[in-house]
Amino acid sequence: MKPDTLTPEFLLQFYNEVQDRSDDYGLDVVDIERAARDRMPDPDDELAALDAKMEARGMIPLSKMLKSHGEMEKWMKHAGVGSFDDFTHWVAMKQREYMTLRMRYEVGDKDKSDDIYEWVFAHAAAFDAVATELRGIAPPEPTLDDEVGGPAPGGM
Repeated sequence: MKPDTLTPEFLLQFYNEVQDRSDDYGLDVVDIERAARDRMPDPDDELAALDAKMEARGMIPLSKMLKSHGEMEKWMKHAGVGSFDDFTHWVAMKQREYMTLRMRYEVGDKDKSDDIYEWVFAHAAAFDAVATELRGIAPPEPTLDDEVGGPAPGGM
């Protein structure tokens, strides 16, 4: 049975069930992720319901926003990001910026009762998660063409 929302209680119960079974059955991370996806609500149903509520309120539906922000994108996109390498550099820069600011709160240099603390904390977590995933992407193995600047002698 799929829950209506992923409550902390549900996630904790699911985590405990997976942990209990993983030792007995030798489940790996892929099995656990697959099982978690099977227990989650259908994202298309959830999105369609939310889209209908947003449209009824005169809002742009989330499904459209996830694809494009239309004309606004040219103002939202960083002008210096034009390639995957640029994006990786930008994420690392934002991660450092927000994590540095967050740590200033954590070590007491800034007051956590400040109205912006939660915003900084959330941004630091988001950019840290993206940077972690990017670090997990292995660069392609270099080929002989890459190393010598052209095809190998003999057409190989």
